[in-house]
Amino acid sequence: MTTKTGIDIFIGIHPKRIKTLQDAEDILRRIKAYESAFKCKAGVLYTQNRSLGGILAITSNEEAREELTKPIRSEPRTHEWGLEFYTRTYFEALREQLRGNNAYPLPEPLTREQYKK
Repeated sequence: MTTKTGIDIFIGIHPKRIKTLQDAEDILRRIKAYESAFKCKAGVLYTQNRSLGGILAITSNEEAREELTKPIRSEPRTHEWGLEFYTRTYFEALREQLRGNNAYPLPEPLTREQYKK
């Protein structure tokens, strides 16, 4: 799926499984395009969907926070909720590591548990 601006927001590989510089740079390019088009900070949100399973998509930091703090209910049933959010900083550090520069540690993704505290 693409946005009105033509940006492909869906990510086909989990961020922790990225092994090539090309994949990291492709996702970073799309995050930057999203930020530019929507005038926001963005990253990749890992969402659980009752029907479709896990979905990885580029979204704004604000939308990610809403999904990560959304209560999960059985009635009325919550169909989708956020699990983890990988900020642009994560992908920048990953790119540097894939270039051989290990001076950039990978930040942990933001999770539902962090917002419960």
